[in-house]
Amino acid sequence: MPEIKLLTNHLGPIQTNCYTLMNEAEKKAVIIDAAGYPGSTDGEKLKKNIEEAGVELEAVLFTHGHFDHIGGLDQVRKLFPGVLTVIGEHDLPFMAEPQLNLSPWLINQPVIFPFASEESSQQGNVDKTVSHGEVLHLLGTEIHCIEVPGHTIGGMCYYLPEMKALFDGDTLFAGSVGRSDFPTGNGQQLLDAIEEKLFALPDETQVFSGHDMPTSIGREKKTNPYFG
Repeated sequence: MPEIKLLTNHLGPIQTNCYTLMNEAEKKAVIIDAAGYPGSTDGEKLKKNIEEAGVELEAVLFTHGHFDHIGGLDQVRKLFPGVLTVIGEHDLPFMAEPQLNLSPWLINQPVIFPFASEESSQQGNVDKTVSHGEVLHLLGTEIHCIEVPGHTIGGMCYYLPEMKALFDGDTLFAGSVGRSDFPTGNGQQLLDAIEEKLFALPDETQVFSGHDMPTSIGREKKTNPYFG
């Protein structure tokens, strides 16, 4: 089983948890969510993590399309040329629609990541979309894609079985769940999907959310007031 090191940076307009996973034996790294905003230097902190560990960044995985999770996309493009960027298929429209990605609300200005053309495939939008049940082979391990709609229509959680870890964006929190009052949100859909898909994972699975502290699947099944 690969030994994967986890670093957390709190970046962007509301200090989003941005995770850097590194397999130093394989010299590979993956970032989950890259926050930032126009003119910020938040991406430099992520680059420093990568350089100090002497690893190569394979991919940046976005859990959903709200600006506090995708705002560092342009910085990622500049700091890590050619790196693979990934988002859930149903949240792709958020990249190019400010009213969906909430940038006017979060930083008081609309931000658009235009869809890339054939002539500029490494500019603007993401390179790849993933669907529920898809498995990515990164870091020398498997990363399972679990779509949990409700916070956004296509929120994507990333589950690493060998690491016993779930990175779930704003889906499930310690003692709470994500908001469902933003565009495309649905509260009942969110609760149902958490119970059906996330609570089916092993109880010892550690849950790393987009904000607040880590928790576990077992703990939330027993104590989360939204369930039971």
